[in-house]
Amino acid sequence: MVATPATFMVQGTFDLYDDNLYLASDGCAGQGGYKDITTGAAVTITDATGAIVALGRLDSASLTSMINCTFSFSVSDVPADQGFYGVEDR
Repeated sequence: MVATPATFMVQGTFDLYDDNLYLASDGCAGQGGYKDITTGAAVTITDATGAIVALGRLDSASLTSMINCTFSFSVSDVPADQGFYGVEDR
């Protein structure tokens, strides 16, 4: 019998498309209505009811075009038994 892990890690990327990106020392970030989207911004993992089950942060960002900033993220210790999940930048 194979044991099911109690938790797992979620990894991914978040793309911000805007023609008014800020070039920061750690890559890029949003401005204006997107100024809260920057390295270190919170990433939340929710269950099917919307309850937060794990927290992480946006990691390094890179300018992938003149209007696209791509952030990486990873969130560890996500409970494995929740069924459906949501991922959101807060």
